Amino acid sequence: MGRLPHVGFRDSHHPDSTILDFTPNEWWAFLGPHLAR
Repeated sequence: MGRLPHVGFRDSHHPDSTILDFTPNEWWAFLGPHLAR
């Protein structure tokens, strides 16, 4: 199974990370603003 394209804001410290590699805190940082609308 192929990996998703990496997410831009993670590039600086995890160049080959994907959205699947997020930690719970990163998920909240990413999703929180969208869920709070």
